[in-house]
Amino acid sequence: MGSDSEAEKSHQKEKEKKKTLALAPIAKPLAGKKLCKRTLKLVRKAAEHKCLKRGVKEVVKSIRRGHKG
Repeated sequence: MGSDSEAEKSHQKEKEKKKTLALAPIAKPLAGKKLCKRTLKLVRKAAEHKCLKRGVKEVVKSIRRGHKG
């Protein structure tokens, strides 16, 4: 059982390492880990409900029409 948890931990470390390699060296995230996770979850929900606006043009049009959310 101990080897399973160790393997899982090493797998997690590999995932974290891949994430850090994908980032630009000058990138400094403004959102913390928790906030980033919550934001991603919210964006996924919005995408499922087809109420996600992409780009300034879409957002401005939506605001002018009085759409919420």
